[in-house]
Amino acid sequence: MKKIVCVFLSSVFLVGFLSLSGCANTWDGVGKDLEKMGKDMQD
Repeated sequence: MKKIVCVFLSSVFLVGFLSLSGCANTWDGVGKDLEKMGKDMQD
């Protein structure tokens, strides 16, 4: 259950983040942020 909540929250955060900063460069940053979040969640 906790994992579903984490995924949901990160999705909401991601959508908000992308809509705030509609730059192509954001995709690189988002990819790195998601990778970091994924690693943090696994610990």
